[in-house]
Amino acid sequence: MQDLGTLGAASRGDAINDHGHVTGFAVVNGQSRAFRWRPDTGMTDIGRLGGIGAEGHGINLHDQIVGESTVAEGGGNLHTHAFLWDPQTGMRDLGTLGGTSSRAWGINDAGWVVGHSYLGQQRAARAGVRS
Repeated sequence: MQDLGTLGAASRGDAINDHGHVTGFAVVNGQSRAFRWRPDTGMTDIGRLGGIGAEGHGINLHDQIVGESTVAEGGGNLHTHAFLWDPQTGMRDLGTLGGTSSRAWGINDAGWVVGHSYLGQQRAARAGVRS
């Protein structure tokens, strides 16, 4: 076992790629922050979509990370949206299937994302995001 550290308090690794790079989340001031960990840079906060927290759930060989982040919507309501984070372009909101919430759980090396969205009930979803 190797301690990957934290960004403040606790941390959890959720996925690892073939380079040994890890994603997950760390707790900072009581809020979750998605991270990328690499041996040369350690743990780095990859941001959020404007809400109070984010979690990384999948990482591919291109170091693209997918997960979920809270977003502030009308009236100050917080909803969760799936995101894609890319080392060159940063974090991008993948939206929903029309409901208020979605989550991305994995991304393959071709850039296909899998997850789910809520439309009254949970629905499986996929997206092609590699350019």
